[in-house]
Amino acid sequence: MYQAIVIDDEKWVVKSLIATIKNQDYFEITTEFYDGLSGLEYIRIHQPALAFVDVRLPGMGGLEILQAAHAEGLSTLFIMISGHAEFAYAQKAMFHNAIGYCLKPFSRSELMDSMQKAYQLLQEQELKKFLWKSSQTFFILSILFLPTNLCR
Repeated sequence: MYQAIVIDDEKWVVKSLIATIKNQDYFEITTEFYDGLSGLEYIRIHQPALAFVDVRLPGMGGLEILQAAHAEGLSTLFIMISGHAEFAYAQKAMFHNAIGYCLKPFSRSELMDSMQKAYQLLQEQELKKFLWKSSQTFFILSILFLPTNLCR
């Protein structure tokens, strides 16, 4: 199970999201933040697999968090959460690599779809890392164990 965090300034929204996604096998919500600056600092240090981030937050908005994470090359995936069904917000979020945009009040199926997408992306990243390391190991071993008559 991957680590996820929630960044939203309304405690009831955080609790609602956690209750909505309980009993699934993809992500465990490990930490909650109620302002954007604290959430971004945590992401920088701990790089959780996934962050649910509200668009409007005190200190730093969700879109600004996405911009900063994207600019810094952080590996955390983002699902934006918002009470605003404005296309411009969703478009900006997707431009900065958000993998989902879920509206409040939350729909379990909408959240699960976004979480499944995040899970698949994380699984693909792990497979790529494994294949890269395996190919490096194979290359090194093939050089070390080349027949000596080929090296002349």
